[in-house]
Parts: sequence; structure tokens; C-alpha cells
Amino acid sequence: MKDVVKKFSLHETETITMLYLTYPERTWEEVEEAISLFRKHSSRSLLCKKDLKISPFLCMIEDGLKGKQLTPHDLYRRQDYPKCFELSHFVSIFKVGELNKLNNNMYNGKTIFYKVKNIVDVDTLEDLNKFYDKDNS
Repeated sequence: MKDVVKKFSLHETETITMLYLTYPERTWEEVEEAISLFRKHSSRSLLCKKDLKISPFLCMIEDGLKGKQLTPHDLYRRQDYPKCFELSHFVSIFKVGELNKLNNNMYNGKTIFYKVKNIVDVDTLEDLNKFYDKDNS
């Protein structure tokens, strides 16, 4: 994106809306809703979020026969876990001047998140098969 900004001499106040090609179910209406949310909150960056199937508070990192918590905590009741979501690049919007402040996943502490339904992100053959299976059901 930095090369695009440089090549087209984009001003820091301009907005880029980036649409990854791996979301064949995305509609133009959803893109417009994300843009509307971005504008309504005078945001500098927006990404999307999806519901999780499992909390990261239940996940472990493999360490041989042992495991380490992905998210260190001492909570034992799932009801006490903080609400979490999965990051999605379904729609990515940012001001050109914010680009250098975003991490490699295109967000920072000021990024707002637009909720999307749990759709398939087709970036593997397995995902493509899920997409076709879903489409043929």
C-alpha cells in the first residue's frame, strides 16, 4: 500500500478502501455499510470482525507433550472470559496518513471494527471447497 500511495501521490487525508479478493460472498451493500461506519465515527482506520467459534482463553500453544496458554489467565468460568472476536480483512479502510501507524495486519489501537457474518475467506483449497459446498447446498 505504501507503494500505491507513493506512485499515485496520495495525500494523507485521502481514504483508501481495500477489498481482498478472497471474499467472493461480499456484497457492495456491506462495503457501503463499512464505509458509512468509518465516516460516522470519523475513524482513521477500520477492519472487520467475526464471531469466534472458540475463545482464545481456551486455546493452548503446543510445547512437546505440554501446552502453554495462548492467552495467560487464571479464569475457570467461561462466563468470565472477555468478549473476543476474530479479525477479518473483509473490508479494510484507512486514511493515507494512518498507514505508517498500522501494523502488518492493518490495524492499531485506534482502529474500529465492522462486524460481518461468518463467511468463507477463500485463501486455501480447503476454503474453496467449503465455499463450493456451501454454494451447492
